[in-house]
Amino acid sequence: YVRYYQWWNLVRLTRLFAGIGAEKFNIPENGLCLDIGSGPLTVPIALWLACPSLRSKKLRWYCMDTSQSALSLGEELFLAVAARTAQATGEVVEPWNIVRIKGEMGTAMHNAVDFISCANVFNEMVQSSGKPPEYSAKKALEIFSSYSKGKGTFLIIEPGTPPSARFLSALRSALLKKDWNPIFPCPHSEECPMAGKR
Repeated sequence: YVRYYQWWNLVRLTRLFAGIGAEKFNIPENGLCLDIGSGPLTVPIALWLACPSLRSKKLRWYCMDTSQSALSLGEELFLAVAARTAQATGEVVEPWNIVRIKGEMGTAMHNAVDFISCANVFNEMVQSSGKPPEYSAKKALEIFSSYSKGKGTFLIIEPGTPPSARFLSALRSALLKKDWNPIFPCPHSEECPMAGKR
């Protein structure tokens, strides 16, 4: 993964995150963040690169994945990127605290978090589950709610395929029913016009 996909995903995610803007992530000072399916920490690394204003925040990242070796390599990459950006910019900031959690989505955690991210996690889960997207979305929301401090922020990134669109539309509807509001890319609260259905 690291050799072939990590670098391309970092290019794509840093451009996406810079376009969204750090303020929309709504991560507080001393915030607790959870990255589900973190692999080699692609999302935290991309946020560090794309949103310099977040670097000074003392964040703790719980990075969850079934592969301990991917998490270990990702932490090394993150620390190297943080050191390189500090050297290049002259910033004196501590890198975010990384806590590796070996497990899959649903693994119990002791602390509720302010921010949850997962990139390219559900496309694989939805395809292999055999359940309708609405069912998978409802289960995902239950897990997110169990991890989240009240009205935390969720960042879900999936590929632009019809099955992913169906799942994201179902998850969006489930979130709206629980009074969460979409921020990006569609800030309206109406029915999704691109629900992945024919």
